[in-house]
Amino acid sequence: MSNEIFIRQLYTLCYRLTGDVQLTQDLCLRTVEKLQRDKLFSSAEGIFVRAAEAAVELLLEQRCSNLSRAIAPDDSIPEIQQALNGLPVKERAVIVLKDIYRLTYPEIERIVQGEEVSYLAHQGRQKLTRIIIDAP
Repeated sequence: MSNEIFIRQLYTLCYRLTGDVQLTQDLCLRTVEKLQRDKLFSSAEGIFVRAAEAAVELLLEQRCSNLSRAIAPDDSIPEIQQALNGLPVKERAVIVLKDIYRLTYPEIERIVQGEEVSYLAHQGRQKLTRIIIDAP
């Protein structure tokens, strides 16, 4: 995978996880820094899964601080992203990784450690459906 494709995929993943351009840029930068610091760029094989793991870990660390502003409704954000923003972070991560990026449950379990990802996917899909149906 070329660097340009990787960065594009990472940016898209981070945007789907945060729903905010400024937070996306920050999360991408912090993810790349973490991958470099942990020497995880050594092999291109599985780099996206390692990047997703780092991004979700960083997102969960900052969740209690400044992420709450990213989930406020905004007319400039597409409806589906607003719906994703309404999900708890772990459910949002599982939905994005499974339904958008088509990762397998074992790959997602590696990223969202200590959680039953099929249950999170089920819960997330139910909540997402309710959010979309209840939208004005």
